[in-house]
Amino acid sequence: MAKAKKSGKTTKNKKGNISVTEVPSSMPLTKSIINNDFDLFKKTVISLNLSLFKNQNITSFQCEKTQGERLTKGTSTPVYTIKVILESGEEKHFILKFIKLQERSNPKFLEESYKIEYNFYKDELIRNKVNENNLSIPNLYCFEEDKKFQYMSFFMNDISINHQEHPEGPNITQAKIALEWLAKWHSLFWMEHWNWPKDLWKEGNFWVLNRKGKNNLQTIPQTWNSLIKNLNKKYSYVAQEKGFHDFGKRITNAAQGLYQVLNNTRYRTIIHGDFKPANMFFNNDSCSVCDFQFSGAGVPLQDVVYFLFPDALMNFSGNEEKLLKYYFDTLKSIGIDSMDFKLCVKLYELCQLDYLRYLLENGWMCYSEEEVKIVQKCNIWLSKYDNYQILSENEYSEKINEQIY
Repeated sequence: MAKAKKSGKTTKNKKGNISVTEVPSSMPLTKSIINNDFDLFKKTVISLNLSLFKNQNITSFQCEKTQGERLTKGTSTPVYTIKVILESGEEKHFILKFIKLQERSNPKFLEESYKIEYNFYKDELIRNKVNENNLSIPNLYCFEEDKKFQYMSFFMNDISINHQEHPEGPNITQAKIALEWLAKWHSLFWMEHWNWPKDLWKEGNFWVLNRKGKNNLQTIPQTWNSLIKNLNKKYSYVAQEKGFHDFGKRITNAAQGLYQVLNNTRYRTIIHGDFKPANMFFNNDSCSVCDFQFSGAGVPLQDVVYFLFPDALMNFSGNEEKLLKYYFDTLKSIGIDSMDFKLCVKLYELCQLDYLRYLLENGWMCYSEEEVKIVQKCNIWLSKYDNYQILSENEYSEKINEQIY
């Protein structure tokens, strides 16, 4: 039987030769998995009366700690894979996402985000709509937490069993599969604000202006000056483009207007909020999506912008418009025809500007040619509202509203 690799505070078991992680007794399922304790696992499953094991005898299980590589491509959230073998010979596969809040930055905010994720998985309306539309997401079977230890865990089915490909950078075919999943997801609650689940973020995604009760807009001009200095080393011609030097001040003043328009437009739905390849698993013709910590009300193009934004592992810049059109056509094919493509493009541009605002608030620098192109495009897109001039906050709000409504 495979032994789980251990982390955190450890003790010796009765034999004195196996290290086990200290997990409180208030989280028995988590404790059994992390410490590879089959007897405790079996006892806990029976006590929890989990329907998927009803009238079935468990003969063994195997646990492996992946430290998140398979599920999140990260190292901050330990993820354990569990293979349960039944007396009939059938195998069932699960994952345990184990969160130690005290080891993370901003634990209160993270705790709230994981509670949102719990609310998402347990929402009956979401589950019914997902099933009716054949969308693949994990099933949550057990959630445990201990407030004293600041531990939380999610016990779910392993979506990688039926969707085994987990690319760091999806190819074009996989990008279309992901956008098809996304369009179907967005259609479930499209413009139905009266029908939205109540216990998600009122404003989905993690880059919402004032998300944590404050913003860093005042830092953007200084960040922008540093960005220009950096660009001058390799892309000096870009800094000479019209309006480029003042873009930091322009996007700072436009921030509130962007927020108001995106928050007030009627073209909203429930968005994923963190739609990136690390949260997607593929097979030949479909994908399964996980991690709904930032799900909530939002503009659907926010998910599209975040997915298509270039990074070191993925770059769709040459196919950005085609993929955006593919997303739009998928929406239209399933009956969402209240938004024409011209408005879709406008909202996409505004969402891109808003996301760049967030990046600059957090000291982002562009280094690659594709990142430079993003900034160049955003400079042009903002000029549609300010003609490359620095406007006041109120003027930006008025100009953006005029062109969207």
